Amino acid sequence: MIQEENFYHRHLLDDQYVCVMRKSHLLAGRRLGVNDYVKASHSVVTYGGTWRSGYLRALDERGLSLNQVVTVPSISDLRHILLGTDLVSTVPRIGLLPRAIGLQFANLARELLVEDH
Repeated sequence: MIQEENFYHRHLLDDQYVCVMRKSHLLAGRRLGVNDYVKASHSVVTYGGTWRSGYLRALDERGLSLNQVVTVPSISDLRHILLGTDLVSTVPRIGLLPRAIGLQFANLARELLVEDH
C-alpha cells in the first residue's frame, strides 16, 4: 500500500469541475440544482482504471448517483459526443478549455461545486 506521507509532492494547481453540454441543450444557460444535475443524461469520463473523479466521490458521499448513459475513457472525444446528443458531462475546467468550441458551461448550484486538488 502506498502512503502519501512517504512521497514528496507539491501542490501545482486548483481546478474546478464544470458541467458542459452543447449550446442548444435545454439545460444550457440555466443554474443547475442537484435534482436537475443528477437527472440529466450524463457521459462520464472514467480516465481508465479504477480511479474516480472527485465530483463522483463527492456525490457518493451524499448518497447521490448520476443518470449515467455512457462512459468514455478519455476527454478527447467528449466534444463530438456532446455536440451530437442531449448528454452532459462533468470535467475539470482546465482540461476542457482547448476542446470547448461549441459547448457551454452550466452554472452549478453552490452545493454541487467541487474542487479537485
